[in-house]
Amino acid sequence: MKELILLLTLLFALHTNANTDPHISVLGQLPKVSDVQVSPDGKNILFLNAVNGKNWITITSVKQGEMAPKYMEVGTGTLRDVEWLSAKHVWFSGTATHYSKADNDTFTLARSGVLNIDTMKVYWPFNTNRYRYNISAPKLLNKLADQPNKVAMSYYYSGVGQSAGNVYTVHIIDLEEEEREDIFKKSDSRNAHLDSKGNLISYQRWDGKQNVYVTYVLDKESDDFVELQDESGEALFDYNITGFDKKTNSIYYYDLNDDQTYIVKKAPLEGNKVGVPTVIAEQQGLDVDYTVKNYHSSDINGYVYIDDYPESYFFDDELNRIQQGLKATFSNASVRITAYTPDKQILTIAVSGDDYPNEYYIYNRKQKSLDYLMQGYEVKDRAQLGNVAKFTYTASDDTEIQSYVTIPAKVSDNKLPLIVLPHGGPESRTDMSFDWLRQFYALNGFVVFEPNFRGSSGYGKNFTTSGYGQWGKAMQQDVYDGVNAVIDKYNIDNNRVCIVGASYGGYVAMMAAIEKPKLFKCAVSFGGVSSLANLMMHSENQKNSISYWEKSIGDYSNKEELMKFSPQDIVKANSSPMLLIHGAKDTVVEPGQSKAMHNKLLEKGVKESKHIEIDGADHWFSKPETRTRFLQESITFINKYI
Repeated sequence: MKELILLLTLLFALHTNANTDPHISVLGQLPKVSDVQVSPDGKNILFLNAVNGKNWITITSVKQGEMAPKYMEVGTGTLRDVEWLSAKHVWFSGTATHYSKADNDTFTLARSGVLNIDTMKVYWPFNTNRYRYNISAPKLLNKLADQPNKVAMSYYYSGVGQSAGNVYTVHIIDLEEEEREDIFKKSDSRNAHLDSKGNLISYQRWDGKQNVYVTYVLDKESDDFVELQDESGEALFDYNITGFDKKTNSIYYYDLNDDQTYIVKKAPLEGNKVGVPTVIAEQQGLDVDYTVKNYHSSDINGYVYIDDYPESYFFDDELNRIQQGLKATFSNASVRITAYTPDKQILTIAVSGDDYPNEYYIYNRKQKSLDYLMQGYEVKDRAQLGNVAKFTYTASDDTEIQSYVTIPAKVSDNKLPLIVLPHGGPESRTDMSFDWLRQFYALNGFVVFEPNFRGSSGYGKNFTTSGYGQWGKAMQQDVYDGVNAVIDKYNIDNNRVCIVGASYGGYVAMMAAIEKPKLFKCAVSFGGVSSLANLMMHSENQKNSISYWEKSIGDYSNKEELMKFSPQDIVKANSSPMLLIHGAKDTVVEPGQSKAMHNKLLEKGVKESKHIEIDGADHWFSKPETRTRFLQESITFINKYI
């Protein structure tokens, strides 16, 4: 194991990035390593590697000398996910932007392939004209434990005639022969499930008459698919199935608890009817975030919920004991088992928190060793990192809001400046896992406040839906109330407050600079929304439904109401200075939104504002040069005003 650690140290020593600001040099880069996973045979380690603006898949042996490190570099695209399919096959996905002349628009396209680590050649299962213009990537459905070197995937293509719209397809992929078998296709369908032998056992299809997705299950007697009914046998079962247990002929599905938090239930199948369910995953006051699959069989094996950190629970007793032991070792951090051998003797572990800048370990239970492997962010002195703490406050309408406050490691008796950092989404949330942006501002001496305002996810359906229709209203007020609570609680200089946000967070920042210029002395937006109508129109142009945005924001046809809560339509002459940064290849929020906002500011006489469009940058800080530029520009702008 020491040999592996030495090899990885030498590997990363070959790659350096010079920058005059040491904090930008470290935190302005993508994580040097991510998605570290041990192979099914326990011989190799797989991870995504990002250094000096390039990203690639790296495979190295656990024991030095067994195999020289191997690399697959990605050109202009960005690697997103990676996973072992077998001891010699790796599934990966990535994204790249593409300009469509026919649509006169730029799209972010996702693609996936299979890497053979023996030959280092890639097999593209869907590299045909039928799937050429798809926007999203294929989905890995099942690793087919009873079919060695075969996996199941789903995809879609645009239909014609009676099959107009998207046709959902399911396939068996032979990894060795590099062949694709098409086993299912239906229009307006989704969410297929297969058994470990590759047999289709359920899927959902949209029923326009009933306005619902109907679940179909395989009836053993007729060998045909029938509509799944609820316990009464008189109504359709319309819950979201997350998995099947073939041993007990049961389904796992999401439901709502009495407190309206999302839980997981397990229920037996009785013909085409669902039997009496049992709650198998719940957490008081918090949603089950997602279910966890067995790394080798794709069977449901646990779940994750997010409290202050993502917390994992396994139904497998042995794995759960391992998880709880690791959690005790790394108490103030997120601890995640990323992969393990079938006998659970060798595991790779991801640890993240303010003391752990995305670290990875390998746990060998036979040797009783837990060894450090690599670190995503090369923070040399962890003592310099800010200390993150939960902060609960009450909004002006008595709604309780959870948030996090980060205090710089080095503080004086003087009052401290404050950075307000609302998250994007808005249907997402922040937690206490390591965050590069939070820590960058803390390292520069700022207290950082991150509210999980109403509309955030993870705290139950009612809390999330209470944010619907509240852009610029109650969600915005939650941020203002939180800032006032932080000023009252902590040693904050209320004349030195700036707000920074990306996407929806950028919207919040712009609104704050317009509505509360005395409180917020400046605002920084990255890819922020300045026109609600434009966001919805652009979503349509990107081949997406706007039904979610109509729930979240409001009626698309009511342009007058949308303008009342769009920063570019309500900007004032006394608005605080704004730094508006946007990626030129942002396909979520059009780059023109920041340009239009800047022009409106100049028209109103807010001459201190600044607009920057970064060539090649997308919506997600996917490139190190984007992060570096953002950090450099934002800290210079903030220091100028507070």
